Amino acid sequence: MRTALALLLVLGTAACHTDALERGEDHDGGADLRGVDVDLGGAPGDPPLDPTSFPDVGDRCGGGTRAIVDACGDAAACRIQHDEVLPAAIGWNDGPVIILDGDQPLVFVPIGDMETGGQLLRRGGDGSWAVSSTARGMLGALARGGGHVARIDYDGAFGTTYEDGGGWTAGERLPAQYISRGGALAVDDAGCAYVALTMSDRDRMRLARRADAWSYAQPFGTDQVERPQVALAADGSVEVVGWRVQDAGWVLSWAHLPDAAEAVQPSIGNVLSEQTLRFDVSGATPHLMWNDGTSLYYATRGAGGWTQGTIASGTAGTGCESTPTAPGQTCDAHVTQVEPIAVLADGASTVRLVWTRLDQVQHLTASCQMSGPGPTPSCTWVGAGQTSTAALYVASPVEAATATGMTLSHGLDRPSAALADDGTVHVVGYDDTGVRYLVIGR
Repeated sequence: MRTALALLLVLGTAACHTDALERGEDHDGGADLRGVDVDLGGAPGDPPLDPTSFPDVGDRCGGGTRAIVDACGDAAACRIQHDEVLPAAIGWNDGPVIILDGDQPLVFVPIGDMETGGQLLRRGGDGSWAVSSTARGMLGALARGGGHVARIDYDGAFGTTYEDGGGWTAGERLPAQYISRGGALAVDDAGCAYVALTMSDRDRMRLARRADAWSYAQPFGTDQVERPQVALAADGSVEVVGWRVQDAGWVLSWAHLPDAAEAVQPSIGNVLSEQTLRFDVSGATPHLMWNDGTSLYYATRGAGGWTQGTIASGTAGTGCESTPTAPGQTCDAHVTQVEPIAVLADGASTVRLVWTRLDQVQHLTASCQMSGPGPTPSCTWVGAGQTSTAALYVASPVEAATATGMTLSHGLDRPSAALADDGTVHVVGYDDTGVRYLVIGR
């Protein structure tokens, strides 16, 4: 059975897209191509490849930077300016993703399976949300460059054509089994789209570019790669990251096409489990943030090579290590988790790291029973409930290690974030109440 990924491109301006979405018609006034599957790349494992980079298309594709001003998280402290629950269902398979289309947020919520599809939400100028359904919805990503908006999603089976009621061009199927949950899509100001794909044949990573036609590159060669992501430098050049298998195990790797890939840090061994990776580029400088289940790390590359530091540390569980000895004894075990949400850059000089911290206290009580003729019972700790506090952090890399968090009413599950032109940070994620949307600023 063939698996596929659908890439959906809006090649008009943001304003045109908004108008078309409201009218329920094709945004460019041409033929309605929805319902057409375009099969690209031949067999699932064998799209045409260049070993390191893409064919030259002259100035067809290009970068572009935004000059973000008044972003909090450096000299100015951050605060939550807006907090609401969106009119959307919670997806069980993946988290919601957000971009800023102009100054308005566009949110994709992957509901969960091939039959259910997903939801696309756009906020209007009056603060209300327009909600439309998508044909697929297991995994997905959104990206924006200039006036161009793109969405990718994965349905786990056939990649049937996307349709949201108007505004999007035809879905185009790509030969891929799986995509990264975050950072798998980038769009430049000329409308060229880049998709980081993990292929079905031994998880080899391939980078697809859509200019006037699709082409492919393989920046990590034939190595197995997990969770690849792509971002664009200010000059339009392409950078990718991912966890790559080397002789010593999984290695966090980076490449600036067409240059050879580099290791960001030594091997973490043969198990890749808790690591969540986030990535963006400022100018031509890569910025990476990831966790290992306990701590949160940041790395960047300068003239002298890679530098790395710890942003925050968690705990796997402290307290209650000793065994209880009598009924009625109580104990509190503390667990702290730190999770990266996003690295956000404007392409020039502004960089913001966004992450969450969840402090949980597990309340335990002794459960005892007599296990022999002696007077001493056999006791173990059993759960008696828990309490938790959550905080959201937005900071520059320089200020990250000493940043002060903003208290959340609920912890965020599988969140994502986007940076607006006015410097505000927009965050979506699941919590106990639904799909929560936050705006962070000065």
